[in-house]
Order: sequence, then structure tokens, then C-alpha cells
Amino acid sequence: MNEFYSQKSNEWKSVSRYHQPSADSLGELDEAIQDCIKDINNPEFKATARIALQQFNSSAADLIDNGMNAKGDCSGYSILNYGCWDCTIAMLISDFGEKIYASESSPGKEPTPRNLVECLRSWQILSPIAYSHDIVNDPISIITKSKIQMYLHEDYGDSGVAVKDATVFNYALESKHKVGIAVCVKGHPSFGKGKTSHWIYIDPDSSKANIIMKDPSRFSAEKFSYRKIYEVCVYTTSNEFRDIFDVKQDLRN
Repeated sequence: MNEFYSQKSNEWKSVSRYHQPSADSLGELDEAIQDCIKDINNPEFKATARIALQQFNSSAADLIDNGMNAKGDCSGYSILNYGCWDCTIAMLISDFGEKIYASESSPGKEPTPRNLVECLRSWQILSPIAYSHDIVNDPISIITKSKIQMYLHEDYGDSGVAVKDATVFNYALESKHKVGIAVCVKGHPSFGKGKTSHWIYIDPDSSKANIIMKDPSRFSAEKFSYRKIYEVCVYTTSNEFRDIFDVKQDLRN
């Protein structure tokens, strides 16, 4: 399909991944409760937790009364500021020619960033208040009804590695199978760098000698220009899985 989805597009840049007051206050409440658990008899910790609970209740009430983004602007956790992963995955799914689904019985939608956020939220993978109930899932498999799944993943830690040292990344570039490569190229998201981390999609026509990136912070494909890689996720189709692992299907089943 060769789509390019930019975070700056007027079609979805103001779409909010989270309701900022609820997400932020939930994080503060969680931290306060953890302090209480560590020292259950500390009155200061309890007082702080109760204030955090009041703030969260107020924020959640605002979400219920006014919705995700009453202003309609790009403040908070908008795709413009926080949607690089959404745009990256939307481009990846699009290149596989697949659709995404809001439920098991719903009709397929085009994998635009807006639709992606809506589908993730429908499956309760993405929550308006940043709540997560399943820490072991492949969200892409769920919203594509298992047609696209994570094939390989490698984590290079908070320091990252140079491209030449990224084992899975280089292997995927030379894969003889159809794969989609999503790469974190700034600040590891799980080591306190969530606000500065950045994901891009690697054009499927890339090779080790010529890596082309589709960077959601820009408007068109360009030559790969980042110094390090912090995390790489490689996806493929369920049919390719069988070929990759050479699984012989028993036709009697």
C-alpha cells in the first residue's frame, strides 16, 4: 500500500491517546499508593495518597462530563506529540494490506492512526486513563485478528546500540520473508524516557546498504539518519510464520 502517516497530519494530529488529567493523576495516585504500601503506618504518605485520589476522581469526572479532548486542539497526549508508535504501526499494517478491527464481529477499517487508536481502545488495550490490564499481549495481532503478529523482538537497553550492532534489526533487513520493522530510535520507552522516545517504520524495500525510514515526525520517506536503536519489533503474517518455522500442517486436523 505504501502509505505514509505523519503525526502532523490535520486528519488526526489532535486525536488524544489519553485524557491527560486522568492519565497524569492516575500515575500520581499509583506512586502515592506504592509509598503507602512500603510504610503502611506513615500518616504523611496516607494524606498524600488521599489528595491524589481526590485529584484522580476530579479528573475522571471531567473525562466523563467532557470527553477526551473538549478543546479539539493538540494539547495533552495527542498523536501530534505522542503518536509516533501509532503512525508507525498504521504504516506497517497498511503495507501488509490488512485492515484493523474494533471487535471480533466488527467490519474491518483502514489502518489510519485515528482508526488504530479507536480499535486499541475498543479492545481495552489503550485506555483513556492509561490503565492496562494485560502486560503480555501483541496488540497488533489482536486488532488484525491474528493476521499480523510479532515475529521477533530485541531490546538494546537504555543506552541503545549502533545500527551495525543491532542483531535482529540487521537480520530483518535481509529477511527473505515479508516482514514489517518498527524501531525505537530515541530514548528507551521503558527506562524513564517515555516522553522522549520515538518510533519509526522501516520501508520494506530497505536493505543493509540502503535503509529507508518512514519517520512519523516528517512528511515523506527519507534515508535512515538516526545514530542508535533502542528497541526493534519485527512483524509478519500468520502464513509467513508457518514458512519461517517450516511447520508442516497435518491436513487431517
